[in-house]
Amino acid sequence: MNNSVTQKIKVETVIEVPQEYVMILRTDYEELQKADDRGRWMSLKEVVSRINRSSKWFCEQVLEKPQYRKKLDVLNDGGFVHYPRGGGDAYSFLRSEMIDFLETNFKEIME
Repeated sequence: MNNSVTQKIKVETVIEVPQEYVMILRTDYEELQKADDRGRWMSLKEVVSRINRSSKWFCEQVLEKPQYRKKLDVLNDGGFVHYPRGGGDAYSFLRSEMIDFLETNFKEIME
C-alpha cells in the first residue's frame, strides 16, 4: 500500500547586491547597449575586424555590390555609410546601423 505524502518546504532568501551593481531586465540592458552605439562611427578597419574578413573582401562582397549598396544608401534617410571622396578620405559607418545591417544580411552576404 502506497500512502506517500508529498512534503513541501518554502524557503526564502535574501541576496545582497553590492551598491556598485544594478540589476536590470535583459531587454533594458540590450536597449542601453544599442543606445550607447547610436551616433558613434566606425572605420572600415573596425568593421572588418568585427566580421573577421579582409578589407578587400568586404569591399568586393558588400560595398561594391549593387544590392547591398542600395540598402546601405537608402536606410535611415540617406544611408549610414560615408564613401571616400579621395585625397586621404576614408569610409565611415554609423556603428549601430552597420551592426544591424551585418546581423540582418549575414546569411546572404556569406553565400
